[in-house]
Amino acid sequence: MGRFADLIGRHVRRYAHLGAEVASNGAVRTGRVAHLSGSAWLITTYPGLTEERIGRIVQLIRRRLPDALEEFYRDVNGFNYLQDSFVMTGLPEGNFRASHAPPMPFFIETLDMRERPRDAEADMVFFGAYDDNLSRIYMREHDSRVFYCASGSAVPLGEWPSLYDCLESELDRLDRLRDRRGELLDLERSPLPFGR
Repeated sequence: MGRFADLIGRHVRRYAHLGAEVASNGAVRTGRVAHLSGSAWLITTYPGLTEERIGRIVQLIRRRLPDALEEFYRDVNGFNYLQDSFVMTGLPEGNFRASHAPPMPFFIETLDMRERPRDAEADMVFFGAYDDNLSRIYMREHDSRVFYCASGSAVPLGEWPSLYDCLESELDRLDRLRDRRGELLDLERSPLPFGR
């Protein structure tokens, strides 16, 4: 197990007592949400990608992945954390989300190409987002830092020194906003980083 999978796994285990199930494609849903009807889960993680599928991401977004992001995708093909509060995109197996299909990550191509801020520079790779206001995170091809920005502009509003630091910080912070059942402790507190 790689360091990103280990880091995410430590946070996912916080909600394991609420149940888990493994889908046919290896996706793991953890933390059944009892207070919502239907089949809602707190967290979904997707198994890592082969080098060939990582190469497919590079082809689709037409830019090189930073080394840490490539390492992340070897470990995990994205995740949906705490009912999509924080999402790391990946490479889905298909182009549809039928109700009977296994869960798939949100598509990196959508975030990085179709919903790319107009002022984004060519070496920026957008791969994560927050559900609250669609703000996002990105890296630059040859830079280890991770930047946080609004949905319509690539101007950084905050940064972390590395992808590992970003994920460790954000998963810790988001966990502190919820109790062990996954329910929000304070509805007034912002779920966004850097006090936004």
